[in-house]
Amino acid sequence: MVAGRCAIQIHLLTYLLIALFSAIIDSHIYCRVCCLFAELRTQFAQFDKDNDGRITREEFVGVMTSLGHTVDADKVGSMLTAADTDSKKFQCS
Repeated sequence: MVAGRCAIQIHLLTYLLIALFSAIIDSHIYCRVCCLFAELRTQFAQFDKDNDGRITREEFVGVMTSLGHTVDADKVGSMLTAADTDSKKFQCS
């Protein structure tokens, strides 16, 4: 009987360790997701010059030009239109 109780305790300890490690890993993943989301919001803000929560063609072209890229405003407009499936101009709320 004692050996059976030890086996149960080892299994319980194993489950507790697995739960603990899972919580630590989940916490780490959650932290990474939050950090990535914060970075995305920062990058979005660089494009959203008027802080209205949307990226317009003019804002996108302006940022790309300021970074030294030559862009065709019409192609950018087509790209944004194709990507903007809900007509909100990449709204970030």
